Amino acid sequence: WDPPSFPTRQDLDRVAPDHKVAIFSKDAHSLWINSRALQECGVTRDTQDPEGGRILRDDHGEPTGILIETAYELVEKQIPLPKPREEAAALQRGASLLHRLGVTAAHDMGPWEAWEAYNNWIGRPLDLVSYVRLPKAEEVVKQGLRSGWGEPTLRLGGLKFFSDGALGSQTAYMFDPYVGSDSNYGVPRMSPAEINEMLQYAEAHHLACAIHAIGDRANSDVIDGAEKHPATTLRHRIEHIQCARFEDAERMARTGWIASIQPSHLVSDRDMSLRNWGEARSRYAYPFGTLHRAGVPLALGSDVPIEPVDPLMGIYAACCRKHPEDSRGPWEPDQCLDRYTALHGFTAGAAYAVGQENYVGTLAPGMRASFVILDRDILTVPDDQILATQILATFHAGRSMYVNENAAPDLAETLQAARV
Repeated sequence: WDPPSFPTRQDLDRVAPDHKVAIFSKDAHSLWINSRALQECGVTRDTQDPEGGRILRDDHGEPTGILIETAYELVEKQIPLPKPREEAAALQRGASLLHRLGVTAAHDMGPWEAWEAYNNWIGRPLDLVSYVRLPKAEEVVKQGLRSGWGEPTLRLGGLKFFSDGALGSQTAYMFDPYVGSDSNYGVPRMSPAEINEMLQYAEAHHLACAIHAIGDRANSDVIDGAEKHPATTLRHRIEHIQCARFEDAERMARTGWIASIQPSHLVSDRDMSLRNWGEARSRYAYPFGTLHRAGVPLALGSDVPIEPVDPLMGIYAACCRKHPEDSRGPWEPDQCLDRYTALHGFTAGAAYAVGQENYVGTLAPGMRASFVILDRDILTVPDDQILATQILATFHAGRSMYVNENAAPDLAETLQAARV
């Protein structure tokens, strides 16, 4: 959109006047729908904004077609779920893609239906740790589930909930307003009191928490809660930490909480951050180096499907803090991670975040032998060679899941002969 602005239902109506249409934003924190969908879901000018969400309206008070944060649930619950056979086929395709990219394990933050689909997945070829979203907390407790419950290929991680929104939707909760606004500070989805209450509930039922926080004020509020509930027996984590004051990193380090960060975000969000938060505040954006130097444990991931799942892209982003074709050079270079720290975050750090450091994440006797073979040493090659790295083979629990026959024909022949 030029000039940049939220689209409207009328934009969709022109191309889809007779069908219900609902399209999530890239950050999955806002939903764009047409007039037919608004009508059939009963969203009108009289519909009140739900707690933690907002229905954007025009000058006449009519819904524009953009539903932000919890407001999208007014429509989302009407969207049909995939059938079991569609889920099974999608899971197999997804696993095959992950193996080709050298991924053997994943932490999932999906809805309750994802946990159920994983339970029904026969012969899971990945180690999955599933977090259940807050609305299903009582169901988790009712079933007697605790963090770590399960088997090697599927364990319960704990509870996932949101303290604020996202940068792109301008709903990340900030101390100061967004650039160009005197009143938009973002959308807090939980108050500090509610965060504290939820942490008390989770700890009483031995459930680790993964709390989404992007804006500097949201992160500060969650760290306030972390100080009251340090990570002693449970591996609590903050998801994203996309903007945080440096002093809050020091506070977080003392709590033992884990920073679950997704480096690929900074590559695609660089210009958006400067546009929405401004240059001075963007100095605190994606503060990976600050978190690491403060002693905060790092777990690195992708946030797929928001960003590409490829961990080599994530390692490049963490170490170089730029798009490979961006002539501006690294964005805030003092926040770059070194190669070893980035690799550790995608392996041992991620395993530590879910209490599995004694089973996966490193190569050692007694571990599950889930590993990847690369065609070069990504700890020593020049920066521009990281993204050129090829995956030669991927093993999960000692079994060969993928072999790049074009790049490693001898290896493929050896594995085939050995039937590994």
